[in-house]
Amino acid sequence: MITVVPPYGDPSLRLAHRPEDGELIDVTAQFVAELVAAAVAGRPFGGAEPADRGAALLRTAGAAALGDSHADTVHRLRGLGPVLTSLAAPAHGVHLRLDDLELAEGTTQSSADVLRAAAAPAPYQAALARAADHARTHREVTVVIERDQQLPAALWLLGELRAAPPRTVRVTGRYATACWPVLRTLPPCADATLAPTPRGLPWLVVDPFRPDAPPALRWRERAADPRPHGSWAGRVALRHVLAGDAAGARTAVLGLCASGERVLGRGGSTATWPELARAVEALRTQGTRVLAEVWIGAPGCAPDEAARGLRAVADTVDRVAGLRVFDWPVGWTTPRWGPHPVTYERTGLDLARHHSLRGQPPPGELTALVTALAAPLARAGELVPGRVAAAYLATPPARTGPDLGLDPDVVLGAHSTRTGKGIAVNLRTGACTRIGSEMTELLTRPPERRADAVRAVLAALPGPQLSALRDGDVLVGAA
Repeated sequence: MITVVPPYGDPSLRLAHRPEDGELIDVTAQFVAELVAAAVAGRPFGGAEPADRGAALLRTAGAAALGDSHADTVHRLRGLGPVLTSLAAPAHGVHLRLDDLELAEGTTQSSADVLRAAAAPAPYQAALARAADHARTHREVTVVIERDQQLPAALWLLGELRAAPPRTVRVTGRYATACWPVLRTLPPCADATLAPTPRGLPWLVVDPFRPDAPPALRWRERAADPRPHGSWAGRVALRHVLAGDAAGARTAVLGLCASGERVLGRGGSTATWPELARAVEALRTQGTRVLAEVWIGAPGCAPDEAARGLRAVADTVDRVAGLRVFDWPVGWTTPRWGPHPVTYERTGLDLARHHSLRGQPPPGELTALVTALAAPLARAGELVPGRVAAAYLATPPARTGPDLGLDPDVVLGAHSTRTGKGIAVNLRTGACTRIGSEMTELLTRPPERRADAVRAVLAALPGPQLSALRDGDVLVGAA
């Protein structure tokens, strides 16, 4: 008996699995481990060299961060992002990001598009093929599909298993359960049966770069999921926070939408700002750190009020960890959201995840607004790199102090051995800045040997150059 978790999911989550449940293969974990090994050894990852100079610099810098065993988890996650993006090739059916997967053509909300993508190669193909070969040696196979990003790999795997009967093949997971009426009609799923898990499977947060480290906490993926036993982390609803119903949470991720004098939860529950402040303080007293994900474009939340609302949220919680464009899940059938009536329009896609809201600003306009609001938070180091569980748990390093210093997310993207000059890349903001030989030499030193040299190098640089380095996101702190 074997359970296979196809890619592509959160690289820092592992299925809580008991030995009596048989063998477990997490293909995303194996794929990421291969990328880390290549980065440590200085081997190429595959994929075409990015044509864009900035993307090429980001990949080089990302590889350096990914292969740095002394770096913290979040810094290496920031490095993993551009490495994954750089793996895209013309023949691939999918393109990867740190916390997402996109089809080269179409959308995962269309079964026809997903089947086409599943038939094409993918960056994780070698790891997935090994998992399929190993699964064929078992009589009972369970395939976990928790999210739509896994569909291309899962359908390819199920097709391979179907070609090698006889065996018992089960499909389980939150996404598979919700979409089984459509999935069961697809050829790869014809011989599989569903083991329903409508509220998802239990997950643990792990360090994807240190496989021997024990899991950190249980993870609650959605605010409506059952509360895990013991210590845990994950998403909570505003109504849970107001009711004090987050016992055991060490890190609570709260979805909020700001509207004038009131704050609304992701699901439409409402509170005044003083009510939210009191509830957050109560959580702090029990040892819970409260992070917020702010959803922009919700009904009744005017875009021109978004900046003011974001400041109010930031003043209330411990940290704003992410900004998102508000969407309307297909499972929401009520004609109201909080105090606001809504009219939603069905997309017509057979695997639709969201419906469009009538009267909502165009998606491009909301995306641009989110990008603009996120820029200063990203520069300050507040935002997590994608919706990766381990990133929410980490405490961001201090980026201010009495002296100027190197930004902790700066990596050398390229340098010339002839001139000694280089290009510093900030993996958090994407800024690429030309630097002199002194700074290049500093960045090529091992981290443990930099501390004593930073002050001496910076003291020798003229003021205008220091200002340019700070403006280029190479330095942080006060002059």
